Amino acid sequence: GRGKTGLVVLLLRAAVAAGKSIGWLCVPDWLSELRDAYTIAARNQREARTESELLAPHLTSQVLAIDDLGAEHIPADERATWVRSMVGGLLSRRESLELTTLVTTNCALDGKGETIQARYGDRVVSRLGRFRRVPMTAGPDRRRERT
Repeated sequence: GRGKTGLVVLLLRAAVAAGKSIGWLCVPDWLSELRDAYTIAARNQREARTESELLAPHLTSQVLAIDDLGAEHIPADERATWVRSMVGGLLSRRESLELTTLVTTNCALDGKGETIQARYGDRVVSRLGRFRRVPMTAGPDRRRERT
């Protein structure tokens, strides 16, 4: 509601204009796709897409927008480790490939309240902290103002 996603869309348009390949990943949707693929494979109902197949498009785009980091539900059990591993692994691989990654989130990197540090741990904060610029948007939620 503060314009984060709109800002990222403008940056992606500029990347396309500069001849770059782009990608879009909504974290809650991506994690759901991964979980569904595991469920299908476990039940052997039909051929499921592999984790590598679901990750590959996000490793080939020169500029990737990761939207809504922190919006997904992280259960308080062993699945939390899986979520941290998936997000951390994606960021780590993009970093090693020297690919541009744009991230939107409603969470602060660290501090008080809902933070990336609390949700994902040091590994993800370290990766995100290596970005040169971290634009912040503040102010009222414009979506709520419209209703």
